[in-house]
Formats: sequence, C-alpha cells, structure tokens
Amino acid sequence: MVGAFALALALVSSLPSAGQFDLGVGVGGYLYQMSISGSYGSPSVTSEQSFPMTASLFYRDRIAAKGNFFAEVDWRHREFTAHLDEGSHGGGTFTTLNARLDHLYFTLGPEFGRSTLTFRVGLQLGWLVGGSMAGTSRNWSIFPPPQGDWSRDTIPLQAPTRFNGDQRLLIAFRYTPSIRRTMGFTIDPFLSLAVSSMLRSGNKIGGIDAGLRVGVLWRRNGRGFWSRLRAGPLRVQMKEPKT
Repeated sequence: MVGAFALALALVSSLPSAGQFDLGVGVGGYLYQMSISGSYGSPSVTSEQSFPMTASLFYRDRIAAKGNFFAEVDWRHREFTAHLDEGSHGGGTFTTLNARLDHLYFTLGPEFGRSTLTFRVGLQLGWLVGGSMAGTSRNWSIFPPPQGDWSRDTIPLQAPTRFNGDQRLLIAFRYTPSIRRTMGFTIDPFLSLAVSSMLRSGNKIGGIDAGLRVGVLWRRNGRGFWSRLRAGPLRVQMKEPKT
C-alpha cells in the first residue's frame, strides 16, 4: 500500500510544474455506511470501525473565475464483516468474510470558485492496493446428504481476492484560509457515493463515505494544467502550413 501511495504522489507531482495552481496534502477520518444486495437470500454487511483514517494528495488550477480543473488521489482503509448469501431456490452458499481493505481513489473533475471556499464534483476510479480476508463458508441444498451438498469450509487468512476497486461519485467542499501568500490550510469535508460494487461477483457491496480531512497547500503562480490543455489545440489551429 505504501508503494502505491508513493506512485500516486509521483503522478500528482508530475502535473505541470509551471502554472497558477495549488498542490496539497490532507489527512483525516471518515464514516462509511455500507450496503449489500443480492438476487437471492438475505446478505448483510457490518462495519468494524468507528472512524477510520484517510489521506489525500491533490492538484487544482486557479485560473478561471468560475470553474477550474482538479485532480486528487486519496487512500481509505475499511474493516468490515460481510455475510454473503448466494445461490438459488435449490441450494447455495452462505459465506462470512472478515475483510480489511485498502483502496486508492483517483479523482478528476471541476472545482468551482476562486475564494477561500470552493465546491467540487468528480468521478472516482478505485484500485484495491492491499488488505486481507478470512472467514467460513457453508453449502446448503434442498436435498439431504449425500445427494445434496452440506459441506463446510474455512477460508484462511489470505489476500482479498473476492474484492476489487469500485467507482464512486465525489461531492465535496474545500476551505483554504491563507497562512501566508504561498501557503494555506485546507479543510476538506467530502461525500463519496459508490456507483459500482467492490465485490468481484455475486452479491454487490456499495455505500456512502462521509469524512473530513485537514492539511496544507502550496500556491504556485503561472499557467495551470487546464489552460495548457486548451492552449494546445489553439496553437495547432494558428500554425500556418509550410509552403
């Protein structure tokens, strides 16, 4: 997980070094409400944490008066117990998984406002970068043994292969009072709504994260990423063909 977060830092830092933009880092905690659904049975999920940690790195342009581009990478840790109920009317499997998951989310989107208070929305692409799972599974059938399968198995501690990264919608504010001309505090309340499942197959797990991160940002003057992106096609149009 540490290696993945270092890679994320390199990606954010590789954005244009000349521009009117902010680079920042934040840490904090969040609450998550998880939900689970399935086509059959009564699956359930229970959080094992009260206020887990989260950390972020971000970049944002500061050019336009109304809307600017931002990019963000954040890490979140979750611990929960999932009771999966998978099968049909003729039989199936009950599985209990104690999961510890570390996700990285990469977010792109617009950020509105140039004052100390801004609002942003973005699509979050998640990667599962670490964690573990362990538990038990129990088969059942409408037929008694030996015709039906009523076996039980223990799932030893292992990599969380039944899980993956999920996609989410970010809705957030950012308050950035200045410390000095080139530096400021960041107070960053956010909501993150799942739009896909973090289970690879079968039952679906989603939910809502709500949290608060605080940190610092560094301000740089010049032309930011979005203005450079828009300037590229313009230079192509203005370039005259050689005769």
